[in-house]
Amino acid sequence: MDTIKALLLDDEEGNVRTAQQFKPGFRRLGREVEWSFVHTSARAWEVLSETRVKFDLIVVDLLWDRNDLRATQESLGPALIAEARRRFPGAFVLALSGGHTDRQHIFNDARRSGAHLVLRRDEFSHGSDDTNPDQIAFAIQEHLLDGTPVSPVPVEYDVEDPDILGVIDQVGGTATLCRLYSRALEALRREAASVRLGFVAPGASGDGVCAVEATLAGGDVRIHHVLKLSKDSHGLERAAERAVDAAMMVRPMMIVRPEPGYPVGPVNGWYAICTPLQRGAITLREWLARGPGDKAVRDVLAASCTNVVGELQRQKPRENEPYPDLMETPAFRKSRILLAMRELEPALRLREGGGFSQREAIRLRKFVRAFVVEGRLEGVERHWTSRAAPAVLAHRDFHGGNVLVYVSGRPQPVVVDLDSFGLDHWAVDPACLCVDLLLHSVDAGAQSMLFSGFAVWRGLAARIGALTTVDRAVTRHSGTRAALTALNWVTQNLREVCPTIATDELFGKHGWEWNAALATFFLRSTYHLSISPQKRAFALVAAYDQLLAAARGAHASAAL
Repeated sequence: MDTIKALLLDDEEGNVRTAQQFKPGFRRLGREVEWSFVHTSARAWEVLSETRVKFDLIVVDLLWDRNDLRATQESLGPALIAEARRRFPGAFVLALSGGHTDRQHIFNDARRSGAHLVLRRDEFSHGSDDTNPDQIAFAIQEHLLDGTPVSPVPVEYDVEDPDILGVIDQVGGTATLCRLYSRALEALRREAASVRLGFVAPGASGDGVCAVEATLAGGDVRIHHVLKLSKDSHGLERAAERAVDAAMMVRPMMIVRPEPGYPVGPVNGWYAICTPLQRGAITLREWLARGPGDKAVRDVLAASCTNVVGELQRQKPRENEPYPDLMETPAFRKSRILLAMRELEPALRLREGGGFSQREAIRLRKFVRAFVVEGRLEGVERHWTSRAAPAVLAHRDFHGGNVLVYVSGRPQPVVVDLDSFGLDHWAVDPACLCVDLLLHSVDAGAQSMLFSGFAVWRGLAARIGALTTVDRAVTRHSGTRAALTALNWVTQNLREVCPTIATDELFGKHGWEWNAALATFFLRSTYHLSISPQKRAFALVAAYDQLLAAARGAHASAAL
């Protein structure tokens, strides 16, 4: 049996029975406890300052008799707790006290000093449902396991993959990931015998994400999940709630709900939500790069866009909920876009880059700044563009990394990462997807690192903005062909997917908003370091072109 080294700091020698109360619970967990007892305040400070013994559990009495004043007690416990946490940061600290009517603050002082659990002595008994010694022993066991660098089950991962190595380093080791995953499985009454970790690109939230393949204990059954990791438990809880809300509005299996439906943790300060996936799920970006046939691409786009984007837009949102203005750029994005523009603008003057004249570069800067800083289209009155369409429900981060494709048998898409789900503009989701396809999937690889494709990409972006067919790119790679097929599906079916522009009258009124939305996502892409500098420079020019088109469309709309 593993041994826990425990220290009891209590001036009443009769309270050593605390140690005996713990014994049955720890034995059931396969642990023995080696206790040290200290009954004077002077000796307590000495033990806490020693370096030769490392304690795993420290139980502290809060009220101690004063040696100089008979029948008088002092609140020594909080100070001892603070020193215990400083000296033994990995230990579990339990504060116990009978309390006193004139010292109600002492329990809060103990919590502020760092005690993991604070109890009255009458609560610490086998007669208690929630705070009996067996349950507390289990909580202590979990705390100690969470702090160990050893994974609870055998774990594998690709040691040559810098992405998964980065996630492991970010959370402090594989033990943290495996402990979080074990907690999620415990809630599902399952247990893993071994796990394999893989990398999944994070969405807009920036949280750590990894894929887990587990072999269940007692057999060779394998299950697959995605772990979304964060130190913000409330943020993960909101993400889980939004995923459940969205899943109730679309066809079953198009949006995967977390299981369990709440965050697990903490382990070393980290929390996680766990999303089940079938084996063979890859991102839409990866799937397109494999060069699937045109029919398969159209089927996947139809399922993901019609059954998720379209179904969400047909739902009636709750009234009086605020939503982001299409023309408004959040403050944290403004600075990033303006810095990226300063960085990329010199490339636009190169002959092999944008080939812009100085006059045209100045005009680009003027249009982009008007949109980003002032929330307007250059040359268009702000009140004309403030008449944008009413809000719809949207995924709001609908890119090729958040659409997964099951490649076992007939390709089937599912949508993940509902952190941002809520009210927004009708064009947000399809515009996000189109910009992602153009920047990540068209002419990917080495070609994306060359300026030679600049003019072709600019022409593709203009055709997407005009909802006309895109038929060629720089390369003829099967992955590029598949991406063009996907883009054509979106542009040719946009008005069927989005009810706001379904009729000619509605499209005449709101069509310019499509160009403005495309400009928004092109501008966001200018500061994404996962995109090559050449394509980021192109994204800046494409945003400018879309702003010009939006301004022309807004003028035409105002005349209706």
